[in-house]
Amino acid sequence: MGDGSILHAGALRIRVTGEGSLQLALLGYDDIRTFDAKALVMKTTNAYEMTRLVNFISPEIRVKGFTSVKGERFRINRITVFVKPIYAELPA
Repeated sequence: MGDGSILHAGALRIRVTGEGSLQLALLGYDDIRTFDAKALVMKTTNAYEMTRLVNFISPEIRVKGFTSVKGERFRINRITVFVKPIYAELPA
């Protein structure tokens, strides 16, 4: 959005292939607010997109994906974050 409105993220849908466990986090301004979503167990072939429910409110929302074990790898083919504006601007 980028217009100063406050956003609510309700779900994260991702199509990912790989080996290991993919940790997902939502981050706000300067990483002050964070939300750690449930990890995804990746497969080398995957016929569907996985969805994680989240509850995150911030003017800016970034998604971070990472693995915690050396040698794990992943490839994200599609990612969708379901957001809606809930406030037009921050209160004065």
